[in-house]
Amino acid sequence: EHRLHTPMYLFLCALSISEILFTVAATPRMLADMLSTHHSITFVACASQMFFSFMFGFTHSFLLMIMGYDRYVAICHPLRYNMLMSTRDCARLVSWCWAGGSVMGMILTLIVFHLTFCGSNEIHHYGCHVFALLKLACGKETASVTMGVILVCVTALMGCLFLIFLSY
Repeated sequence: EHRLHTPMYLFLCALSISEILFTVAATPRMLADMLSTHHSITFVACASQMFFSFMFGFTHSFLLMIMGYDRYVAICHPLRYNMLMSTRDCARLVSWCWAGGSVMGMILTLIVFHLTFCGSNEIHHYGCHVFALLKLACGKETASVTMGVILVCVTALMGCLFLIFLSY
């Protein structure tokens, strides 16, 4: 249907896809652990699960932010809306959201997995959560990496939240 190719539906489609993929990033591992007696995950599988969780989570937040901007343009500039939010521009915004989510996921995953891990190397979660991994890390830089991860996540998510509130 041609009427469904409006910016709102493009954003809703991208938001739905990011939400589904966010769920798919952790659920198969959880189901496999529930159905087996051997509860382990490889280093690479843990890193990829963390990357995809961060990527889809940040993409979701970025998409909500541009949806707030879309609503702002529709309400405050209704006569110029079609010019400001063309289908090509909306597709470009969605692409930037996915690219931004990928970059954020890659940066955070690389920061965490460049640490040295020691000790039992056991995580008592069904997923590879960043704070559980940071507890397993040893070395002098662990505290600064923990603060860096928190700072990056809080800054990005609060920035999105601020821009959403600003659009209202």
